[in-house]
Amino acid sequence: MKKIIVLLLLCSAAFAQNTTLPPGELSVNGTASAKVAPDEITFTLRVSKENKAEAEALKQLNAELDALQQYISKSGIPMKQVKITDYSIKAITRKSTDDVVEKVFVATATIRAKTQLNYKIADNLYTEMQSGKYKGVEVNYMTSISEGLAQKTNDTLEKQAIADAKGNAENTAKEFGVKISGIKSINKGHDSDYDKDGVPDYLDVDYISSQTIFTKFEVAEHTLTEYVSVVYFIKN
Repeated sequence: MKKIIVLLLLCSAAFAQNTTLPPGELSVNGTASAKVAPDEITFTLRVSKENKAEAEALKQLNAELDALQQYISKSGIPMKQVKITDYSIKAITRKSTDDVVEKVFVATATIRAKTQLNYKIADNLYTEMQSGKYKGVEVNYMTSISEGLAQKTNDTLEKQAIADAKGNAENTAKEFGVKISGIKSINKGHDSDYDKDGVPDYLDVDYISSQTIFTKFEVAEHTLTEYVSVVYFIKN
């Protein structure tokens, strides 16, 4: 990474008289990066049921939601991490195969279940989805880095970035024949290649392949980076 190093020497009239160089400032940057594997996974199960009768569409939807929640409760995913959202029903008109216009009701809802990334839980869920018990269910999953892991990693990287900046400062000070006498200020920042709003991978239960085994899924690591800009006091 390109290091931007700026040396600021505050001179006075005394310098012209060959006296001691007055205190100045040395500004340097430091950086540190690390690869981090996601430790959380969120499953999104979108359920859709349709029927010519509104009450029947809702009945089928609720029955499917109950069945899915019963499985999830036994899967090892904490129920406090399970939420039902986007519950709705709407009427639509369409043409049947024989060109007859018909009115049907479509009832939909979404179950979101978040837990620690556990391959056994994930694989069991996909095996359950392939059992043929559920219809009209689309399963999405997205891995993520927990706030706790991100904070812990960033704290470690921050120390490493400051150490990197100090090394840069010492090398620069040596080159200019001055000494570091203390820190004036530190500005910090961080970045990552991790997009929390990325597009999730999905699997349509109605068209699921028996060859889909979650344990073979490789979770991509993400790069977390810490940046620091440190201003040191310097002297001769």
